[in-house]
Amino acid sequence: MNGQSFHTRLLIGFAVFFMTVLPEWAMAAEKLPAFAADPGQTTMSGFSSGAFLTAQFGVAYSASLAGVGIVAGGPFDCAEGAVQFAWFRCMKTTIGAPPAQHLVEIAKQAQQAGRIDDLANLATQRVFIVGSRKDPVVTPPVIESLASFYHLAGVPDGNVTVTMRSDSGHAFLTQDFGSVCDATASPFINACGIDMAGQILTALYGRLNAPSAEILGGRTLTFDQSEFLPSPRGHGLDDQGFLYVPRMCENAVGKCRLHVALHGCMQGRESIGDLYYTRTGYNRWADANGILILYPQAVRTLLNLQGCWDWFGYDGPDYYTKSGHQMAAIKAMIDRVLEGANR
Repeated sequence: MNGQSFHTRLLIGFAVFFMTVLPEWAMAAEKLPAFAADPGQTTMSGFSSGAFLTAQFGVAYSASLAGVGIVAGGPFDCAEGAVQFAWFRCMKTTIGAPPAQHLVEIAKQAQQAGRIDDLANLATQRVFIVGSRKDPVVTPPVIESLASFYHLAGVPDGNVTVTMRSDSGHAFLTQDFGSVCDATASPFINACGIDMAGQILTALYGRLNAPSAEILGGRTLTFDQSEFLPSPRGHGLDDQGFLYVPRMCENAVGKCRLHVALHGCMQGRESIGDLYYTRTGYNRWADANGILILYPQAVRTLLNLQGCWDWFGYDGPDYYTKSGHQMAAIKAMIDRVLEGANR
């Protein structure tokens, strides 16, 4: 009887797991739908590797973004395709800070070769930068170089906001969810009494309605990322991504906006489940303000053991240009969501 009871409990446990946990993860991903959002108000933000990719994407596709929010990240092509630069220059700065002027010259060369958009587009972007003096991963000199890059690239001083905190670790900050404020540990979401998602969206869009309560009226849909990059896992892209759709955006014409939110290393769904796309605070602001939030997902590979975005060249030499696999895939996702505006 005791053996039967144990096996029965084990089977029941597995049944509960498959009925409650797996549907969210293993549900058939649908085709990413199109919405009638305003293409001129598309913005992007990211944390850590997602911040580096945001800076990279925002320069390469400068004609497509109205603004970027960069939390604990560095300037365009900071690593120059070298792992040693990624680690010792773009994060720890033990061999010196990223050379902003040199990286601007790289961007100019890429523009002249037709590999990225015209840098003149950056002059109209809004740039919101966040760093922390306690961050042991992306140190303050990197943040300073990032701000210098934008100034040297022609972004007006009034368009660039830099916030340096003194009490937080390497993490995306929330009001009350996550680890203690000065932690640098999974899930890299810290409760600091700071609504960082709200700060980012307000900086990029201007005054917004107060965020919705915890019970939201919209829906989070799971979409197939392989439509935008064949064999995505071979390129560090997960099979599935997520999109938060406020109820007011379901049939709205030209009234909604699109924001792309990129997680950091070890923050994709395979590492922390749904925490980044449900608990960072973006959806509450989106719900009250008609903002679609696109959450592309990165995944671990043999050359990318922490599930980071490709900001240092693990997936090929074109990683920082418009033809980079992840870059082009995310741009295609953006274009799909905005297709409805052209109907």
